[in-house]
Amino acid sequence: MKETIGVITIGQAPRLDFTADLRTILSDQADVIEQGVLDGLSMDEIHALSPSPGNGETLLVSRLYNGEQVMLSKQKILPRIELIIHQMNETPIKMIILACTGEFPAFPSRVPVLYPDLILTHTVKGLLHEARDVDVVMPKEEQAAASAKKWNRLGLNVHPMICSPYEYTTSNMLMLLKITPEPRQSSLSLIAWVTLQQ
Repeated sequence: MKETIGVITIGQAPRLDFTADLRTILSDQADVIEQGVLDGLSMDEIHALSPSPGNGETLLVSRLYNGEQVMLSKQKILPRIELIIHQMNETPIKMIILACTGEFPAFPSRVPVLYPDLILTHTVKGLLHEARDVDVVMPKEEQAAASAKKWNRLGLNVHPMICSPYEYTTSNMLMLLKITPEPRQSSLSLIAWVTLQQ
């Protein structure tokens, strides 16, 4: 009998652009169930979860089931994430994946919760043993300050690059790489797509 893994997206489920690959990889080992933070909400309710001007809230970017990109306040959606984790803990689930690379607190859970942010930051730090330049791709320019603070803690010099995964095209990414200043290209150690989303 296969185990069950829960996936929480901060947008709306299903997120086939993400979970389709996960289901393929785990097809012989586990079933995947999804739940979105915005599931069942009206557009007015979703817009109410966007950052309030001047409140210093952390901007996260996700998408709705129809592909529309939405802006969310991390602080406003934390209670909804905690509620979903609690609900998933009431089922015979073995692990939960929080499908967002933003920074989150450790939520109470009887089963392990996988935080991509922790995996990403420790992987990058493991690859780069010295402080170096890193280009970080993010959906919105408003995320640059929070991203810089996050990566500066690892001793990395951050150069923000703006390209949303929900409006992504190969030509857009190639254009970003072409406009990277020449001196930085020679010292660039890594290009990390840190979307602060999903």
